[in-house]
Amino acid sequence: MKRCILYVTGAYPKQYMGFYTKLCNNRYKVAVDGGYTFFQNAGITPDLLIGDFDSLKRIPTSFPSRTKVLQYPTDKDKTDLHLALEYCMKHGAEDIDIVNPAVGDIDHFLGIVFLLNSLLKKRGNNVHKLRMISHAYDARFIHNSKTIFQNHKSDILSILPLSSSIRIHCTGTAYKAKDLEIKYGDSHTLRNRITSKHAVVQIEGAAIVVCLNKQDKLRSGSESAARI
Repeated sequence: MKRCILYVTGAYPKQYMGFYTKLCNNRYKVAVDGGYTFFQNAGITPDLLIGDFDSLKRIPTSFPSRTKVLQYPTDKDKTDLHLALEYCMKHGAEDIDIVNPAVGDIDHFLGIVFLLNSLLKKRGNNVHKLRMISHAYDARFIHNSKTIFQNHKSDILSILPLSSSIRIHCTGTAYKAKDLEIKYGDSHTLRNRITSKHAVVQIEGAAIVVCLNKQDKLRSGSESAARI
């Protein structure tokens, strides 16, 4: 279970189903409550369904035999996504993608961001890759490592510090950086632009590196954002 992908509740646009389906390849597939609807529509069997099932419009009477089901009471102290992340980390996940097709309610979206930040601080490099992704954006939580964006020329790149200060090295962007120090709360690294087929971002410290997909390159079903 080293490579996990979690699908949360949301509307997955039909024109991007190829993109969302291909993300499943070679992953341990987790349906987080209403995220199970994506798997039903895509005709894919998830490995795990987890949550209190309050977001499922209709709870199936039976599930595929190879799908593990973990149901929790609605009155609980952690969100369904929090429980799903803890489950994956407990079972040795080193690479976790959270598929969130739309921002939705702002409080819930910000809650996800803060949750991932807290997990990043607790786990450090034990989770090597952690990101939130949709057809519109690719948000990577980076801690003392680098990441690569491939085939994102002309898309927007922003870096948001999570630690008190970070140092940035980046190439393949309109505004390059070499050992650039950015403090928490600074906006200097917002709205850069990718100018090359390969954009490389190296972070010393903790940060969110966000790529906004301004060019509609995802309809073919190819995942255009690779990372290391």
